[in-house]
Amino acid sequence: MTSCLLIEVETILEKSVESVINYEKVVFEQLLEKSSPKIVLFGCGNLGKKCLEGLRTVGTHIQQLF
Repeated sequence: MTSCLLIEVETILEKSVESVINYEKVVFEQLLEKSSPKIVLFGCGNLGKKCLEGLRTVGTHIQQLF
């Protein structure tokens, strides 16, 4: 691992779980605003199905499934 990458990983690991969850929510909402109403979900395996279920739970419409 390069020293730059190691510093980045250490910085992430120093953050609290709550702050990381909040950051993920904010970034996800920003990405949804930019892409709305067109979202394409790639992957219809188990993980893709879980993602689809989660997106539908929060009211996000999926344009296409691949």
